[in-house]
Amino acid sequence: MSLDKVIICSDSTSLGNSGDIELSANDLKIENNSVVTSLTKSKGDGGSVSLFGNDVNITSSKVSTDSLSTMGKGGDAGTISIKADQIYVSQKGVISSQSISELGKAGDIALTSSDLKINSKSLISVKSEKYDGGSIQIASVDKINISNSVLNAQAAVNGGNINITEADSVYIKHCDLNAESKQNGGNISVSSPNTMVLQESNISANAIFGNGGDIKIIANGYLPSLGSVVTASSEYGVQGNIEINTPESNLTSSLVTLPDKIEDDAAKLVDRCTLNLSGEISSFFIKGQGGLPIWSRENLLPNSTR
Repeated sequence: MSLDKVIICSDSTSLGNSGDIELSANDLKIENNSVVTSLTKSKGDGGSVSLFGNDVNITSSKVSTDSLSTMGKGGDAGTISIKADQIYVSQKGVISSQSISELGKAGDIALTSSDLKINSKSLISVKSEKYDGGSIQIASVDKINISNSVLNAQAAVNGGNINITEADSVYIKHCDLNAESKQNGGNISVSSPNTMVLQESNISANAIFGNGGDIKIIANGYLPSLGSVVTASSEYGVQGNIEINTPESNLTSSLVTLPDKIEDDAAKLVDRCTLNLSGEISSFFIKGQGGLPIWSRENLLPNSTR
């Protein structure tokens, strides 16, 4: 199934809830500024959006369950669930369950896949501008690759949560994972990948008036770059907790005892690497890029210069 410049919308403009949307296909493509949304513009809650398939591709398009009421108390945003063997979000693709409504909560987003890629300035958002943020749950039995994109669970009151679980490898490059808030920061966790690479990326659960959130990373191998930042601070409240657990390495098991005496000056290089010249002249070797050059036996004698 291919949605190309298509809009599928279920919305609520009254007290009732918005309807649910479910799409299922072997190969589901949502591309070229298509929109799949179940939103609310009133006191009713937004509906849910569920996508199923072997491959789900969201390219330059939006899947959302936003709460957009600007008058009085708005409803909560709905949930988004995507389950597929492969999930690709690229080229400014957006998956959004956020709220701009007074007292309207952002919804939750759950992405479950064997192979998940989010790249090219894409956005996964459960942000709430006036109330609590939602949760982003990403689970994969194999690979999670997130690059040049944003995972956003910011909130005005309590920050949302970002959880990455079950993956064999997690690669995060040039990204922001954000659970900041004006009150209490949200929580961010990465659980039990064999390898986690954090390259030039920010993981933040900061707060302003409340307490900073908790950040927990458990990985067999954790490889952060120098330009990466992990922070859970608070300007006026208690700092959050940052816990990074990786297995301890026993370096002594790989150490080799070196000899404690200086090599005798009579030690000689192998014959083919030596040059014996008589008289007051110098010598120069060209050895190539490694190994034994074919000209290693030739002597380069100095020439007179004027």
